Amino acid sequence: MAPKIAIIYYTTYGHVATLSKSIQKESYGSLPALFKTFFDATVCRFFVSTGTIGGGQEATILNSISILTHHSIIYVPLGYAENFSQLANLEEIHGDSPWGVGTFAGAEGSRQPTALELEVASAQGAQFYKTLFNVF
Repeated sequence: MAPKIAIIYYTTYGHVATLSKSIQKESYGSLPALFKTFFDATVCRFFVSTGTIGGGQEATILNSISILTHHSIIYVPLGYAENFSQLANLEEIHGDSPWGVGTFAGAEGSRQPTALELEVASAQGAQFYKTLFNVF
């Protein structure tokens, strides 16, 4: 039986929603109807967006882990194992890190996720499903 996956996000300018669409694949996930699904989860991964570099993407994920702990939810980081070349890419600015997928919205919210950020988001979704499949 395939695990149920909810992709839960909050977005102001739509950047995180765009990332979620790259994470979501028809075969393993869909957007949730109710936020309650979050508390039914046992494993999770994060994706974030901030206005600028140094906007707190990694800190946001790190600070959120304590909430997961209180609900006995396991956090699975993106890591470098399967994404090192993308995460270490110095040719373009990107918000991705081993903590999870990320993008920069720009100070006024006009910057959209890049092809690289969307590629890593898609990889994160596939890796997350693979992790769930192996665990459950």
